[in-house]
Amino acid sequence: MNTKSLGIFFLPLALVSFLCSCAHEVISPVDKSETVLEAFASHIPNTKKQLPHIVDAAETVADRIVDHPDLLIKAPYFTQRGFNEEIRMRSGGLARIVQIGRFQGPQPRTEHDVVLYSMRSWQMTDQKALRRRIDEIKSLKQDGSMIILFASKAGMPKNVEVDFLIDNGATSGSEESAPVNAIVNVLNVWLWNCEFAAAMTRRNQCPNILKSAIEPGGIEFDELIGQIASNHWTLHCRKKVSAGQLAKVYLTNITRLLAELRSDKTQAQVNRAADIISSHINNGGKVGISSCTHVLLGEIREKSRTPWVPISSIGQPRQSVQNLSGDDLLVWFSYVGMNLPGAEYDRYIRESGAGLIICSKKDERNLENNAPEALAHIDQTWEYGDAVVPIPCPPGIMAPISGINQALLYRMLDEATFDRLDPKP
Repeated sequence: MNTKSLGIFFLPLALVSFLCSCAHEVISPVDKSETVLEAFASHIPNTKKQLPHIVDAAETVADRIVDHPDLLIKAPYFTQRGFNEEIRMRSGGLARIVQIGRFQGPQPRTEHDVVLYSMRSWQMTDQKALRRRIDEIKSLKQDGSMIILFASKAGMPKNVEVDFLIDNGATSGSEESAPVNAIVNVLNVWLWNCEFAAAMTRRNQCPNILKSAIEPGGIEFDELIGQIASNHWTLHCRKKVSAGQLAKVYLTNITRLLAELRSDKTQAQVNRAADIISSHINNGGKVGISSCTHVLLGEIREKSRTPWVPISSIGQPRQSVQNLSGDDLLVWFSYVGMNLPGAEYDRYIRESGAGLIICSKKDERNLENNAPEALAHIDQTWEYGDAVVPIPCPPGIMAPISGINQALLYRMLDEATFDRLDPKP
């Protein structure tokens, strides 16, 4: 979480209203042979096989940056909103990832740019949206950018040309695999971030990494980086990190996270929340789902099994409860506690009178921020600071894990709630 995510950056209200009005699709019921957790875990062996490709892509970008310090590392916005929000302006992430396509007009570019792109699947109900994504990749490639694509090799159209494909291991390009693919793509891009940082140390440079804004001195540190960073590094690094070392640390933390999500405690919390949500829906009630986190800003707008209503709250705390009243239920995915520094999500959620289910990291510093009035709590299990991979550069640690934690809990809750819904006639 970073300063731009703490209510300091605001979208025009008209744009927020547009985002909130977009239709939300529900995934058609299918026979599930494995849970979301099992499906995600089944991709990890393939991710480990991808590490040489991830290291190669990181090395190539590091060389390119040394030769062209002013190049931009870019990530399109509207075609991959959750992926963009996850990696840009992020605690433990690179300080200079530029978003493109969010606003009209000329887009920032140099002749040597690098683009990080994610495809959740190669099949989409909205064929126009699929063509827009493929056309965007082609256009960026024709513009001279190096494209690193996080997607499945299976189902990839032959006319899509990229410099590096980091395969998420899906066995097909089907839309049914998209929810898990999206999380695997996030895993793989953080591994790339780790290996890019390691590659820069082997070129005697410290990449500019952001610090969590909720940590002491975090906002000041990030503001300083923004002021002094004229390119992708600021300091020389005396310690070289070997290839693959940082990725392995991140993967170890993913293994630990999966164990925590499988625990009796987490399963019980998810099941209790699913009981409440499904009962509300079965009785004809309305359930809204909203988030102030990163990858979920996009994922809650993608297809789900549960017929809840996604509510966009990007930079607008008041919007987190749009069109909800005391008869409704809100499922709120937050970061630490109910609120964020500089925002008033707690105020508007409480004023709405809607019943509350919250999923967040417990706020140990302000217990009232944990929404004691909530009908159910689902605990996120990442540690304060969020980033999990030690590095020999300021701020000393990188690569957050909260986004994957939140995305998996969201899909677990969706899955558990759907299983409890009354059959439709």
